[in-house]
Amino acid sequence: MFGAMALVLIKGTMDIGGPSVVWQKAKETSRLERPNFSADLTERYTFYSLVLGGVAHWLKSNAISQNMIQRYLSLPTLRDARIAIWTFIAGVLAFLLICGYTGLLIYATYADCDPLETKLAQRNDQLLPLLVMETLGDYPGLPGVFVAGVFSAALSSLSTGLNSLSAVVLEDFVKTFRKSPLSEGQTAFVMRSVVVVFGILFVTLVFAVEKLGAVLQLTITLSSVANGPLLGIFTAGVMLPWVNSKGALLGGFSSLL
Repeated sequence: MFGAMALVLIKGTMDIGGPSVVWQKAKETSRLERPNFSADLTERYTFYSLVLGGVAHWLKSNAISQNMIQRYLSLPTLRDARIAIWTFIAGVLAFLLICGYTGLLIYATYADCDPLETKLAQRNDQLLPLLVMETLGDYPGLPGVFVAGVFSAALSSLSTGLNSLSAVVLEDFVKTFRKSPLSEGQTAFVMRSVVVVFGILFVTLVFAVEKLGAVLQLTITLSSVANGPLLGIFTAGVMLPWVNSKGALLGGFSSLL
């Protein structure tokens, strides 16, 4: 994924005249903004909303997410798990910087001709693929390299999510309501069946998601609905020992509502 993005950024920056041109066009049109310290709750992006929301989002993703916990448990020692976390943090920060520069590059490339107004792109999500084709389209195979990089990253996360879902269903539902223990063959059958069912469901949902607008914003909004209550339940379990299961369940449902 990093290689695919770097390929587009390097070629796109060279075509437009260098990083100084990207920076200058962003500066001339006030695309670069200083942190907004407004306390207005109706504003989407402020320093406080990003810090508070970001801490909750990434704390949930790294500390209590089933996907991440499975990865930690697959490592031999606690030290290796800590190294993995710091490596992940460094990778995320680098990727966020790359994404930010990508946005500036797209803006600088199409500053004089808005693809959304000329109908070259129908949604904001299509601006990056458009840049890829205009930047690398003259080189056979390179757009495919970019697509392969994107799909490799997506399939890696998808496979981890499917495995996590199968483990949760097995431990929290199947084993909970089954009196006799499962054999090794039965366990494998249940986990593989869950992966197949959820895989078909996810593929089916693609046709609905593509009609709902900006995918990234939709994903963050919907995941936050469950992430907040889940983080609260785990935090209460760790720091508030007097909270019982009924209180945690009631609090979780109240947060969802």
